[in-house]
Amino acid sequence: MHFVLETSLILGFCLFLACVRTVTMASISAKQRDAIQTRVFKAPFYKVFRATFVSLEEAGYSIGKISLDKGIITTDWKKGIEEPNDAFFLHKFGYENIRRRITVNLISMSEKKTKVKIQGLTQYGDDFKGWQGTADEIPVKVVKKSCQKYFKAIQQKLSLNK
Repeated sequence: MHFVLETSLILGFCLFLACVRTVTMASISAKQRDAIQTRVFKAPFYKVFRATFVSLEEAGYSIGKISLDKGIITTDWKKGIEEPNDAFFLHKFGYENIRRRITVNLISMSEKKTKVKIQGLTQYGDDFKGWQGTADEIPVKVVKKSCQKYFKAIQQKLSLNK
């Protein structure tokens, strides 16, 4: 009897898991994406730009492209396992090779307000077989966690420079 009950519970839980769908960035609206990936900082544009640049470098990224005039910072590809979405990609695709790149757009909203939007792209694969993956297939909760990490780092840099 105990075995039958335990087996039924396990099968029921597996059925529940099969029905639960991972919510990805592709499945939410543009407004919802912006709410996750965008923050407004109460600081001048140049200070937020510098804090963002330093935060990315401290996270181990090298800067690939930078334009102060356009308000864009794009990192080079960074290989390795360290971000929250690595476990998702390893579990889902079984690849050990993960790489990511971050693009940050900054817009001066006023003298003392700057809007920051962080967009990451994580890919799996290797240089021989090729790289695959889009920002749309990453789970929402993973993007939230990653963006929050960078927003917090930017805010800390701004607080230190007051």
